[in-house]
Amino acid sequence: MSICSVDVPFYTSHYEMGVSRPSQQLTQYVTKIRNHASQTISLGWRESLCQKLMDIYSICNENGWDGYDAISINYPTVYAATILLELLPDNIEIPDVVAEPTGEIGLLWSKGKDVTFVLSVNPNTIIFAGLLGASKTHGETKLLSKLPNNIEEILLDYFSLS
Repeated sequence: MSICSVDVPFYTSHYEMGVSRPSQQLTQYVTKIRNHASQTISLGWRESLCQKLMDIYSICNENGWDGYDAISINYPTVYAATILLELLPDNIEIPDVVAEPTGEIGLLWSKGKDVTFVLSVNPNTIIFAGLLGASKTHGETKLLSKLPNNIEEILLDYFSLS
């Protein structure tokens, strides 16, 4: 059983669920579809990364988890990271998932010393930074229901499987 794919429907906390019977049935159907999609062989990497997120949460959920002054990873941050995983393009390299001492969760892609990109997520924000050959990029954006175009373009240009 997957810890991550259960009850993670297509909406985020930015949307309200309906209370009518048809609305609740629709939510259940969408949840079943999303759960089924996350179990396919081609998209199964999301499920394994969700398990890594839960492992990080169990290890890093107290202040000082790194032996120094690291801020704890809280469940809302883990949930935000699962939402971010769902927003990623399907045909990209699998990122490394890392706990950050700032209390955020990072998704890291790396191709040697000259091509590195990281997304750090907390419940409200995506912070990104990249060294992409001769160019550098960084920024901050709100975590919404769609991956920002500039982040998606970087992932597809530098870390695409095709």
